[in-house]
Amino acid sequence: MITRADFLELAPRLRYPTLLVAVAIGYLGAAKLGLLAAVAQKVVSSAWPPSGVALAALLLLGLRYWPGIAMGAFLLNWTASVPVAGAAGIALGNTLEAVSAVWLLRRVADFRPSLDRFRDVVALVTLGALASTTVSATIGIASLWASGVVGRDALSHLWFVWWSGDALGDVLVAPLLLTWARATRPAGRWPEAAALVVLLVLLTVLLLRSPITYVYAVFPVVVWAAARFGPRGSATATALIAGLMIWHTLRGLGPFVSATPTENLTLLQTFLALASVTGLVLAATTAERGAAEGVARESEQRLGVLVESVRDHAIVRLDPSGRVVSWNVGAQHIKGYTAQEIMGRSFACFYTPEDAAAGKPAQNLREAAQRGRCEVQGWRVRKDGSRFWADVVISPVRNGAGSLLGFAKVTRDLTERRRAEEALREREALLRATFEQAAVGIAVARLDARFVRTNEVFQRMVGYSDEELQSLTYADITYPEDLPRNRELMAELAEGKRSAFTLEKRYCRKDGAPIWVQVTVSALPSEQGEPRLFVGVIEDITERRGAQEQLHRHREQLRDLAARLEAAREAERTRIAREIHDELGQALTALKIDLTWLRRRLPQPAPELAGKVDGMEAILDGTAGAIQRIATELRPGVLDELGLQAAIQWQAREFETRTGIACRVEVGAAHSAVDATRATAAFRIFQEALTNVARHAGASSVLVRFTLSAQALELSVQDNGRGISDGALSDSRSLGLLGIRERATNLGGTVTITAASGRGTLLTLSLPSLE
Repeated sequence: MITRADFLELAPRLRYPTLLVAVAIGYLGAAKLGLLAAVAQKVVSSAWPPSGVALAALLLLGLRYWPGIAMGAFLLNWTASVPVAGAAGIALGNTLEAVSAVWLLRRVADFRPSLDRFRDVVALVTLGALASTTVSATIGIASLWASGVVGRDALSHLWFVWWSGDALGDVLVAPLLLTWARATRPAGRWPEAAALVVLLVLLTVLLLRSPITYVYAVFPVVVWAAARFGPRGSATATALIAGLMIWHTLRGLGPFVSATPTENLTLLQTFLALASVTGLVLAATTAERGAAEGVARESEQRLGVLVESVRDHAIVRLDPSGRVVSWNVGAQHIKGYTAQEIMGRSFACFYTPEDAAAGKPAQNLREAAQRGRCEVQGWRVRKDGSRFWADVVISPVRNGAGSLLGFAKVTRDLTERRRAEEALREREALLRATFEQAAVGIAVARLDARFVRTNEVFQRMVGYSDEELQSLTYADITYPEDLPRNRELMAELAEGKRSAFTLEKRYCRKDGAPIWVQVTVSALPSEQGEPRLFVGVIEDITERRGAQEQLHRHREQLRDLAARLEAAREAERTRIAREIHDELGQALTALKIDLTWLRRRLPQPAPELAGKVDGMEAILDGTAGAIQRIATELRPGVLDELGLQAAIQWQAREFETRTGIACRVEVGAAHSAVDATRATAAFRIFQEALTNVARHAGASSVLVRFTLSAQALELSVQDNGRGISDGALSDSRSLGLLGIRERATNLGGTVTITAASGRGTLLTLSLPSLE
C-alpha cells in the first residue's frame, strides 16, 4: 500500500508522464472534434482545433512535451484508417508545426502568451498561424499521397484546406487556452461577463437562424468583449461564435451554406479568422493603451509625490499671466507662504521692490516664452520680508499644439552657498597673501616633481625666477649626496605611505653657492584621495646649520678635553695610590718593626711603657688600614690586576658589607677583554650607581648584571627602592647622573635610566667594543 509520504515523494516524478498523457488526450479529443469539419477528406479538416491545443501546450508547458502531440496525432490518424507510415508522417508534421511555431515565437518575436501586446498578436498570426502551419500541411499531404490515401490531382486543394484549418485552429483555440491559463479573475465584473455571453449567444443564434445574412453584426459584441475584458474576453467571445457558426454551418444553417461544403467552410474560415484577429488586435491595443495610461498615471503620481516631497527646491506652476496655480512644500519652506495664502497671487510678490518696479517679473516671463527657458540669480523676498539669494529657472508649459498653458518655475535658495563662496574667496585671498608674503619659501610641484608655482622668498633663496623654476625639478637644484634620501621620501609620499616628511638637505643656488634648507613636504590629494600636487615649505637654515656645526665642534673639543682630564685624573689617582701604598706603607712598616724592637728591650717590669708601645702599634695599624682604604678608593688594585669583572664583584661585596644592602652580581658570557679606558669608565659608573642607591633609593637589595661580548659591554644596576622621579632624572644640578652620562658619551656609549614610583630604578650602561 502506498503511503502519503511515498505519494509525495513519487508525485514530482509522475508530473511529466501525467502531463504528457494529458497533452496527448487533449490533442486527440480536439482532433476528434475537428474531424466533424472534415468534408474534403476524412482526416483533412477546414477547422483544426488540435493545432491550437498543441501550440498552447508547448508555449505553456515547454518544448519537452512534444511527444504528447506526436502520440495524439499518430493515434488519431491510425484509428482513422490511415496506414501506419502515413500516420507517422502526419504525426511528425503536426509535431514539427507546433515545435517550429514555439521556437519562432520565442526566439524571433520574444512572444508573451498573455497577448496583451500588438506585437504578440501579429507574431501569433504570422509566425504561428501562417508560417508554421505550412510545415504540417506539406508533410501531412505528402504522407497521405505516399500512403496512397489521396491522389496527385487533389494535392493542391487538400494542402490549402489543411493549411487554412490549422491556421484557424491557431488563431481560435491557442488564444483561448493561453489567456485562460494565466489570466486572473475580473473581480466584480461577473455580471457584465455573464450578460456579454448571453447577448453574444442570442445574437449569434438569431443571425444564423434569421433570413438576414449580415452576420458581421456580431462584431460590436466582439469589440465589447475585447475592450472590456481584454485578450481573454476577445478569445472567449470568438471561440463561442466559432463554435456556434461551425455547428450551424455543418447542419446547413446560416449564411455559409449556399455553395459547396468546402467553399462554405472556406467562407466561414475567413469570417472567423477576421473576427478572431480583429478582436485580438483590439484587445491588445486596448491593453497596451491601458498599460501606457497606467504608467503615465503612475509617473504623474510619482512626479507629484516627488514634487511635494522636495524641500530644498520651490516648484511652482504659473498661469500665462504669472499667477500661482500650484505650490509645493519646498516653496512653502523657502518662501514662507502656505498654499492657501499664495494661490492666485502674482509671482511678482517674490521680487524685491526695486526689481518689481523695473519690470523684471514680466521680462523673465517673456524671455522664458520666447527662448524656452529663463535662468537668473538674484535677491528674492520671503513672506516675512527677509531676503535670500535665489537661482530661478522658468520654463514655458505648452500643449501639443504649441499654445502656452503657463510656466513651471523652480527656485533654489543659494544664500548659504553664496556665503560659502564669499568665504572661499576670502580664504583664497588669505592663502594667496600668505603664499606671497610668507617669511619662508613655498613651492608647489607636480607628481613628476616639476615646479608649478613658487613664492618670492623661495626664488630669492635659490636665485631662480618663477619662470626658470617651472622648467626645473627639485632634483635639479638638490645636491647629489642628498638626492637618494629625498627621492625615497618623495616616493613614499606619492604612494600614500606617509602624509608628509621633513628633511634637511642642501640646495645649489643658481650662482653655484650651497645653502642648507629644512624642507617640509606634504601631498595635496585629489577628489579620489590620491596625491595630486606636492607642497613644500622651505626654510633657509644655512646660518643655523653653521652654528650647529660649530657648536658640535666645540662640544667634541670639550668632550675630548674632559676625556683627557679624566684620563689625567685617573693617572694621578693611580700614581698617588701607588705612592701612598709604596712609600707610606713602607714607612709605617719600618715604624712597626722599630716598635717591635723597642718592646723587646723594655725594662721589666715597665707597664706604662708597654701600654704606650701598644697604643703606638694600634695607631700604626689604623693608619695602615686608612692608607690601604684611601689607596683602594683612589685606584682599586683589583681592577688593574684581575680585571673589570673581578673589580665589580669585589665592589659589590664591599658595598654590601658597608651598607647592609644585599647586592647580587650575575655575570654573563665574557667573549673578549676590556681595555683599561673602558674598564675604568664602567667601574666608575658602577661605583656612582651604587652610591646613588645607598644615598637615595632606600632599597633593600640590588641586582647587578654584567655581560661582555665582542660587540659591546653591557652593565645594569637594578634596585628595589622608591624609584627616581622624572624631574630628578632631568635635573641639571644632579652632577652624579651628569657625570655618568658624560663618561659613557665620551666613549661612544649610552646610559639609560628608567624608574617607576615604588618599583625601583634601573640603570643600563652600554659601551661599544674597542674595535
